[in-house]
Amino acid sequence: MSLLHSFVFKVWYDNKGWPSSVAFLNIFNNALLRGLLFENNPSISLDGYGITAINHPLPQTSIEYDNDALQSQIAIEAFTAICVIFALAFIPASFLVFLIDERVTTSKHLQFVSGVKGLTYWWATYFWDLTNYCVSITFCIIIFLAFGIEAFIYQINLLCLVLLLFLYGFAIIPIMYPINYFFKTPSTGFVLISCINIFIGLITTISTITLDTFSDQPDLVAINKILKKIFLIFPHYCLGRGLFDISKTYQTNILSLKYSE
Repeated sequence: MSLLHSFVFKVWYDNKGWPSSVAFLNIFNNALLRGLLFENNPSISLDGYGITAINHPLPQTSIEYDNDALQSQIAIEAFTAICVIFALAFIPASFLVFLIDERVTTSKHLQFVSGVKGLTYWWATYFWDLTNYCVSITFCIIIFLAFGIEAFIYQINLLCLVLLLFLYGFAIIPIMYPINYFFKTPSTGFVLISCINIFIGLITTISTITLDTFSDQPDLVAINKILKKIFLIFPHYCLGRGLFDISKTYQTNILSLKYSE
């Protein structure tokens, strides 16, 4: 018997390519075959001997194709949510410009001296800012309708989108008012708060979306559940996560309906 039979061989291969394990194993089998032939008959010509491996992977099924398409579409919609967060981060911050300017120039104090009550001033400011914000989200909704993004305009999803955008402004605008006391220059306040809004919205939304992909890690799943509850205090996160969940639910329902028929 050949000494080759008393050894255990290991084949190392590059796992970046799916057929690489078969190809590397075939190279080893050819080397083993020719080694055994040469050991038994050193004068034999090895050119006529070899093993040809043919690999025929099973084709993807329809549901596998649809799952891949679903993941790609969800990634696109997540990018859409990020873009909306980025755009709407500037609108609430822009309201600080007038508040800081009125406080620094003492025009607000002049209104109080003229008999305007503090409650009246702040309610009027809030409703005026909310009205201006509604004009902005109206154009945002028109853009969604113009480009026909089904995940956000399909039947009741459009109502959900309108409520989500409106409630974001309803919640974020009052948060801007106390912040104006930290600034003396309107431009500085606008730029800094805009950056903070973008940072909070992107980091909180992307972190939970990323952790959702690690569903097989119990520790990360537990952390993700905690973060989802903590981040609810940020309207930025509620906006981004709401947009993502609307899209994800729509895409999942479309795929489920396709295979339930």
